[in-house]
Amino acid sequence: MSDKIAPIYAPSLYWFAYEYHRGLVTSNDDTPAQTLDHINPQWVRKKYSSILNKFEVDLELDIRSDEPSQNFDLLVGADDERATVDFSTKQDLEGFIYPQCLHDSYALNLNIYQPETPGQDEYKLADLAQFNPGNCFKPSPDSASNLGQTLLLSAYLNTNKPDNIRDL
Repeated sequence: MSDKIAPIYAPSLYWFAYEYHRGLVTSNDDTPAQTLDHINPQWVRKKYSSILNKFEVDLELDIRSDEPSQNFDLLVGADDERATVDFSTKQDLEGFIYPQCLHDSYALNLNIYQPETPGQDEYKLADLAQFNPGNCFKPSPDSASNLGQTLLLSAYLNTNKPDNIRDL
C-alpha cells in the first residue's frame, strides 16, 4: 500500500442544529406567554449569520414570524416546495440553508459543498479546514434550550475496487 494520501472529490458538509423555541424557554415575567408560540425570526437569522459571516456570506433571510409554531418551513414562500436559500462563498464553495419549525423546536439545516466534476478536480485533505472557518460550527455552551447538532462530512475517493473486501 502506498504512503500517499489519496485526494478526495466533492467534499460536502451538512450541519443540523436543533433548539427548543418554547417549553424550556426562560423569559422575564413581562414577556407574554403567547409570544413563545410564535417564531422568533431574529434568533433564526442570528444562528445562520454567525456561521455565514465566517464564510463572508451576507444573506437576507425572510423568516416567517406571523404564524403559530407548527410543522412548517421557516422561510417565507414555502408552499408546495421545500424552501431553501442558495449561496456561494469567496472560497468557491456553494451551499443552501433550510430552516424548519418542528412543533416546539427549530431544526436548522445548512449544506456547504465544493462543486466538482467527478474524477477531475482533486481536493486536498489539508484544505478541509475551509469548511469550518473560525471554528464556526462549535456549539454555543450558554444555551439551556440547545438540543444538539450533527455535522456530517461526505466526499468520495476515485479509487478502484479492491480485489479483497478486507482491503477496503
